[in-house]
Amino acid sequence: HLDHAGSTMELKERTGAIIEGPAEPEVFWLEKIEATAAEYRFPVFKIGESIPIGGVLFVDVGSDLGSADQVPGNPAGARRKPGTGVGVGIGVRARTPFGPIRLDYGVNDEGDSRLHFGIGERF
Repeated sequence: HLDHAGSTMELKERTGAIIEGPAEPEVFWLEKIEATAAEYRFPVFKIGESIPIGGVLFVDVGSDLGSADQVPGNPAGARRKPGTGVGVGIGVRARTPFGPIRLDYGVNDEGDSRLHFGIGERF
């Protein structure tokens, strides 16, 4: 299940999928996405006594399980997306009084890269 705090929009931007659901075609396609992620987090230093800064190494793997052509309009085919992918990256985490802040840089197996700033935890 996708949460309502941004994962659906992120998935839509990454895949080009038409996600307006929960209409039947979108529900069917979303059930055929497999993804997993792993992170290794480690402490780096503290700012003062109250703000720990940490590093992270991560890997993400995903697949549409061959279902891309079943999505209305075949957006993955139109954008020449392979249906599977791997991404790796590094990041920085800070636990501030306002909540966790993260900055990640990742590269996928097609050579595309992205810098991402976020507030809150991803997992």
